[in-house]
Amino acid sequence: MSAKIPSWSNQTCKDFFQTRSFALSLSRSIATSLCEPIAPLRRHSAQWPICYESAIARKLAAQQQRSPAVVAAEIAATVTVVEGWQIHTSPSGLLRLQASEPNIAAELQRLLAVPTGCTSELHVERSRPPDQLFRVQYVHARCWMLLQSAGREGWFERSLPPPALPWLTRKGNLRLQQQAERQAIGLLFDAVDALALEQTSDRLWKQAVSLSCQLDAFHAACRIWSEFKEDLPLAQARLGLTWAGQQLLQVLLNALDLDAPKLL
Repeated sequence: MSAKIPSWSNQTCKDFFQTRSFALSLSRSIATSLCEPIAPLRRHSAQWPICYESAIARKLAAQQQRSPAVVAAEIAATVTVVEGWQIHTSPSGLLRLQASEPNIAAELQRLLAVPTGCTSELHVERSRPPDQLFRVQYVHARCWMLLQSAGREGWFERSLPPPALPWLTRKGNLRLQQQAERQAIGLLFDAVDALALEQTSDRLWKQAVSLSCQLDAFHAACRIWSEFKEDLPLAQARLGLTWAGQQLLQVLLNALDLDAPKLL
């Protein structure tokens, strides 16, 4: 049986993720500049800050029998990317679009405002491995409980609109610089891209599993509670990452017609 493609039951949710998707917005920027259909870009998982790559210059170079590096340089000089992004080229003709850390911080802040009622009309017949399902649901519940605990202590407030969190230092650098934090941020944006592109249920499930595993690794590697006395802004930024992760896991589970429990 082929994997089904979820369709949003709420247009507001569809619009939200398509607006927030880096892969979609960057590919549209290139397509508009070149008057050429462009497939959505993919994130380069080994690069930081967040980086997306496009091989469109190689495709055009093959059609025009020109050097990919020359075509890539011409495209880079032509394309107008959204504010906060830089475009680079590689000798092999790849276009690399890299976000600034303030741009990443702004997008993390926006992800705290996921619309309510983000469900799909999909009723998935395929069962998921019970151990994996429990792990994803457990991590979602753990994120929820961490946020509830911080709220009870008066250290953190979840509200709509979300409070502005101290993602950046005074020098404009992202506070979340640990490897586990960076990887969690990257997977958050991968999940947004998958939801925006309305990928198959199997792809969304893989995103849910990967994101839950990385959020678990992030919580194991990065202190939160002890940082409230030593570095309150860092603790709040880590709770913000937890909040964004909880919301994305909830949307992924709901899109797959699965429960996103707050307690396990």
